[in-house]
Amino acid sequence: MDCVSLRNMTSRLDSCVESANGSVFKTHCLYPSFSPVFVTISVWGDGFRVSDDGGATESVVRQGLPPQALTSALKAAKNKYHLIENDGVLSLKVDSGDWLENAILAVSNASAMAANLAYAYVEQKTSKDIVPEIIAAVSEFAPPRQIATDYQVRGHSGKERKFDVAVIGARNLLFKAVSPYAGSVNSAYVAFSDTFHEGSQSHPDSIGYGVFREKLSSEDSTLLNDVAILAPVSSVGPAAKRDFLRAS
Repeated sequence: MDCVSLRNMTSRLDSCVESANGSVFKTHCLYPSFSPVFVTISVWGDGFRVSDDGGATESVVRQGLPPQALTSALKAAKNKYHLIENDGVLSLKVDSGDWLENAILAVSNASAMAANLAYAYVEQKTSKDIVPEIIAAVSEFAPPRQIATDYQVRGHSGKERKFDVAVIGARNLLFKAVSPYAGSVNSAYVAFSDTFHEGSQSHPDSIGYGVFREKLSSEDSTLLNDVAILAPVSSVGPAAKRDFLRAS
């Protein structure tokens, strides 16, 4: 089945390239790295098979995420969208072109969901590992009544942005754990940039800290340094203490 024939069946194939495995379509769904989700459409009997061609798996494996994160993520996405999962590939078979658009939507959304769940798993694990150390560090200078976890701030977009730890005071100190994976870096960037005036590390009400254990790439460090103060978990305490005392 070629792209021209497929375009006659659905309006969604505005970007279609023919390959050895079928017609490859670029969707509007995104992986956590912000790269687009592609689906491959091939003839199956009298109908069609729509597949992500392992795109979610590739997105996760490329970042070196643990296998258990991918396994549970693929299962959740498969179950939600009623797909087939085989060797890390998500797919759906439909009997006719009438169901093609629905299949494209289901597979592309499931693929993006699987990758996002896998990244979220790692992000939560990173937070779980680092948060107790952040709390211990800020407890050296702030009383327990001023320390909060899972602290939410309404960003300039109107959305709630969650920070792992906050020290509440004359100037709030907001901490978010960051790991060297695209999903974690992107999540932190969005939270900080939406909270801190799209580029300022701080404003009269609060200061943001991106806290890491594993070294970030120079590109990720440059990106996050525009919207937060980056600090290794081993030394975030002294930096935060100085800011806390200045604001008191």
